[in-house]
Amino acid sequence: MTVTPLRHGGADPLDRTGGPLGDLARFGDRPALRTAGTTVTYEALAARVRSRADELGPVRRLVLLECGTDLETVTTYLAALEGAHPVLLTGGGADVARLADRYRPDVVATAAGLEERGAGSRHRLHPDLALLLSTSGSSGAPKLVRLSADNVRSNAESIAA
Repeated sequence: MTVTPLRHGGADPLDRTGGPLGDLARFGDRPALRTAGTTVTYEALAARVRSRADELGPVRRLVLLECGTDLETVTTYLAALEGAHPVLLTGGGADVARLADRYRPDVVATAAGLEERGAGSRHRLHPDLALLLSTSGSSGAPKLVRLSADNVRSNAESIAA
């Protein structure tokens, strides 16, 4: 899958107007993502993100996201950002089960879909927390690096520049 950056003097797709992502739909029918056989416009991506954000709900919850290079992963990640749900990113397979057992996410998102593990959240989530990345740590036990929404945005802006 390829992400099509906007390289023009127009609006910034990382603009925080409305939500963390701004209004993706304002870019209309321009390509946002390309997969093997599909091009997804910003307008279509915005609709998918809104729908997934509705599925995640308005209560801030910890979302474990099994990462892939597919439209569903991108949609779920953007929806979680939009809804201020902290995301624990992981690879597939045993990592999903191991991290789910250890950190007890409220929602597990895999290729099979969203699995709610309870209503609301069982966690007290720091208001700045946006992203958790797993490291092995020096002991070999999973540890998490915490990133704020500002960290994520700053990194994205740095990559785009």
